[in-house]
Amino acid sequence: MYQVSDLFKQYAGQSDRTMDVKVNIQGTDYTGSSVIEFEIEDSAVLDEAFAIGTVIPSKLSLSILTSDDIVSNAVIKPYIMFKGSNGNTEWIPLGEYYIDSRKYLNKVYSFTCYDKLILAEQSFKSSLIYPKTMKNVLEEICTQLGLTLDDGTLIDGSYMIPYKSDEYTIRDMLSYIASAHGCSCRLKKDGKISFITFTGTSTDIEPNLYTTAVKSEVQQCITKISVTYNSDSEVLEKGSEGLALSFFNPFITQTMLDNIYAKFNGFTYLPYEMNWRSLPYLEIGDRINIKYVDTQSSSLVSYIFTNKLSYKGGLWAISTAPAKSTQKSEFNYEGSLTKQVATLNKTTIKEDMPYYGVSIGRENGIKVSKSDGSSEVTLNSDKIAFSVGGQDKLYFDPVIGKYVFDGDLSATTIEAIKANIDIVVSNTIITQNLYSGMGNIARLTVDKLLTVNILDGLDTMNYVDIQGEYIRFMKGIKNTSLPQVQYTDNNRVPLYWNDSMKTLMSTTITAYPVMVYQYDYSERMKIFFDTTTATYYPKMIWGEGVGDLLHPEYGRGFMYKDETGMSIEYITSTGANLSLKLGEDGAMINGSPYHKITFGTADPTGGVDGDIYFKVV
Repeated sequence: MYQVSDLFKQYAGQSDRTMDVKVNIQGTDYTGSSVIEFEIEDSAVLDEAFAIGTVIPSKLSLSILTSDDIVSNAVIKPYIMFKGSNGNTEWIPLGEYYIDSRKYLNKVYSFTCYDKLILAEQSFKSSLIYPKTMKNVLEEICTQLGLTLDDGTLIDGSYMIPYKSDEYTIRDMLSYIASAHGCSCRLKKDGKISFITFTGTSTDIEPNLYTTAVKSEVQQCITKISVTYNSDSEVLEKGSEGLALSFFNPFITQTMLDNIYAKFNGFTYLPYEMNWRSLPYLEIGDRINIKYVDTQSSSLVSYIFTNKLSYKGGLWAISTAPAKSTQKSEFNYEGSLTKQVATLNKTTIKEDMPYYGVSIGRENGIKVSKSDGSSEVTLNSDKIAFSVGGQDKLYFDPVIGKYVFDGDLSATTIEAIKANIDIVVSNTIITQNLYSGMGNIARLTVDKLLTVNILDGLDTMNYVDIQGEYIRFMKGIKNTSLPQVQYTDNNRVPLYWNDSMKTLMSTTITAYPVMVYQYDYSERMKIFFDTTTATYYPKMIWGEGVGDLLHPEYGRGFMYKDETGMSIEYITSTGANLSLKLGEDGAMINGSPYHKITFGTADPTGGVDGDIYFKVV
């Protein structure tokens, strides 16, 4: 609710109220008959259902009579005030908008405008070093959009954004931060960014203010929170079966989920649609109490989830709290949907019913059975077992808390295995890190090889990095002036320890992020295939160099064998090329041939007789 004076509230609730409006366009006020009409649309719902984490720009449609030249992207601010026997009220703003499109006919401008949240569709380019608090990230977003954070917006200082991703838009980040706090995001009437909290006391809507208030008989009551947190549709849930409040948030934690559940468990509202004269100080997300004409009946308590405010000489609004509707056909015929369901009944995997050897059920989870019954695999939350002839061969023993393999384990040679994790495989220990004094491997394929472990936190790391067609000899110096950051896998997905013992890491979100130091890296030598040549010959680059982004080759040495010979080059700090090349016809130094050396005792230029001289021909 926007804060207004008591006089404003008094006049707004009167049946015989009178008002005045004005529209400020780029600093110029247009009042009276200049303002023909306008309409403002606000919403905090998606897909006709209540949701949190919505970031929906407010839309203004405006018609104004003027011959002035309105500049492109002009800021437009509509205002309203009421008049009465006790004087005029203050002007209150109805939002800040920017022109998206326009039409001009017979001195009438027709504008379609949006508030600054429309700019949130751009990619989020953060300059912060992560992890960062959600408050820090929200402040950076405000700076990028040129917005001010409303003083009443409360952000939990312990809520974090653990990593940076260029895949998210500003709207995405606003949605994730807002939904983590059980809120949606909007711009208030004064243009400040704020959270819709869906809390607070109810505002009474008297019968004289509305013409129709159509309500649903089905009350909506939230009993469950369901949060999807990655692209694989993995979900964190809390609550009982019933109406679920569902949303996506990759930064959700169990603590956030618990707080959201505590806020919304039992949250109720009655769907409705109301045509009314409007109280313009109310905002999206405000709670209202619609009083019935029959004073003996109970009132309708709900929220303003959508609002369309219209002005055309007078003020009117359509407000709703929608809910997804269900329909039931009264005609007994098999339509396209019925036929599709019948087809699904034949082809869809059902509980404990085999489908090409695969069955899914509550007791066994996923079970895959061979057609002759000789082997099967069971995958469940408390049982993972590979069975042959009715006996488990590889399975998890919940009593001892270990994975057990009952069979023969073969390898060419494995010596001096050292254990990190207790996983028993027929008296052999399988570890997260395998240590061996000697080993023969018939064939090994890896996508990346590092000869250092960043988890060790060494002050200086000298190591080899092998990936693709590169072998790089690297040096890393720990930068203690920078905070630690969360470790990620090769797909930049954050990694977490499985528990406080920090023995295993995975992408499953826990309370124990894998944190590592930041390093300043330099490339000391590189061996690679030169893809800019026709034959892709190998090439070596020596030294860290003294160049910049434009000239990284300065201060570095190069060695390669191409079709014409073996070359060694050095590029000086000023860009000069010093070279030695060995080929079929001899040697070349800096491009000049030195292929035959002769000696003599005579100085053709007139020296001391008896000295030895040589010349290159």
